[in-house]
Amino acid sequence: MHQPWEPGPPAGKSWFGPSAFGRQLETCNTASCQRRLTRRRSDEAILGVVTLSQIFRGAFDNAIMGCWIGAPHAERGNASEGVRLCLRRAFTALGGTH
Repeated sequence: MHQPWEPGPPAGKSWFGPSAFGRQLETCNTASCQRRLTRRRSDEAILGVVTLSQIFRGAFDNAIMGCWIGAPHAERGNASEGVRLCLRRAFTALGGTH
């Protein structure tokens, strides 16, 4: 569903397997990137991801938000809820301006 817009993995790498998972973990909680899973509350199944990237602090307090949701979970409000939760985190726990 998102393939036309998704970047590919680094040269010689795969999106799948232990090294890919390690790359995700290394970059999911940094000063310049916050990536969170969107999960279904009833069984905690992973539905998608919401990311704040290129986080800038100071006078330009800014970030880029991206999200994706798996095709079977689309059009059910799951991505919208994930975005709402991410924005709440950005303006509370991460200390964004408002």
